[in-house]
Amino acid sequence: MKRILIPALAFGIFFSCNTSSNRMESAEAIAEMEHKVLTDAHSIKPETADSLVVMYENFVKENPQDTLSPAYLFRAADILANRKECLKAIDLLDKLVKDYPKSSYAPEASFLKGVIFQDVCLNKEKAEEAFNEFISKYPNSPLVNDAKGLLILNKAEDELELIRQWEEKAKAENQ
Repeated sequence: MKRILIPALAFGIFFSCNTSSNRMESAEAIAEMEHKVLTDAHSIKPETADSLVVMYENFVKENPQDTLSPAYLFRAADILANRKECLKAIDLLDKLVKDYPKSSYAPEASFLKGVIFQDVCLNKEKAEEAFNEFISKYPNSPLVNDAKGLLILNKAEDELELIRQWEEKAKAENQ
C-alpha cells in the first residue's frame, strides 16, 4: 500500500514533456518533499504527510489534464489511508476513478478503495460493495482474485468458518 516511493528518474521523463513553468515548479517541489519523506520514512511527521497531500491536491487542481495527476491522487490517498483518514482517502480514489478512468491507476484505485473500507474504515459492507464494483468494472485485472479472496475473508465470521468456506470452494472447483 505504501506507493509513495517514486524514483527521481521517473520525474525526469515526465518533465521532458513540460509546457508550463508553474507545473514544473510544482512537480519539483513535490519531488523534493517526496525525497524528504523517503529520507525520513521511519519518522514521518503528520505535518510533512499533510503538506505532501496538499501539494498533490493542488497540483491536480492546477493541472487536471497532466499525466501526473492520477499518480498524485493515488499517492495522496495512500498517505491518507496510512494516516487512518478513511473518508478523505476514499474521496481521492473516487475522484481518480471518475476523472481518470483510462489511467493505469484507475483499476488499482478501485481495488484499494475496498481495502481501505475493510482495513482502515472497518466497514465490511462498504468493502464488499467496493470489491464487487471493482470485479464488475475490471474483470481482467490481475487484482480480481485478490478482491475475491478479500470478499471471502470479509464474510467469514471467524477462522474456522473461513477454513470451512475454503474447503467447500475447493471441493466445488474439483468436481
